[in-house]
Amino acid sequence: MTFKQTILTESQMRKCAIALSNKISSLTKGQDLVLVARCARARILALDIAKTIKMLEDKPVMVVDFDRVDNDFVVSNKTTIILVEDVFYTGRSASDCVDKLRNAKAARVELASFICTNKNDLPYDYHHVAMRIELGAGEIVALSVKPVDVKNAVEIYSL
Repeated sequence: MTFKQTILTESQMRKCAIALSNKISSLTKGQDLVLVARCARARILALDIAKTIKMLEDKPVMVVDFDRVDNDFVVSNKTTIILVEDVFYTGRSASDCVDKLRNAKAARVELASFICTNKNDLPYDYHHVAMRIELGAGEIVALSVKPVDVKNAVEIYSL
């Protein structure tokens, strides 16, 4: 992999995270909210979103790791579950997760991603996206977040 460019720096990522949190907050006002993180980076993003929504609305937001979701995971029918991804490429893994989350009997199951690429092939789009990136042939996007990574950044690499 060869580094091509930095798309977002740490401060720019923070601004995008706040904007994403504001969007989620405004679209889920008055509803119980559960954020389900699919991976370690998504968990860090979900915790940040939950903290920001708590500051905006003084409303607690539960964050759950997807690997802890089993067939007994059920929420009230007034709850919106949002599956949080770090980077949305093709959507295949998200599709499997959404199918499992629909069994929780929530009012709605939605999708959120910090980065959404043009490579997805799902029949639906993400409801909440911080940034959309068009990737060229042979390009990938890497989202780095502390403490999983050594820095906070969004970068493009060529294969």
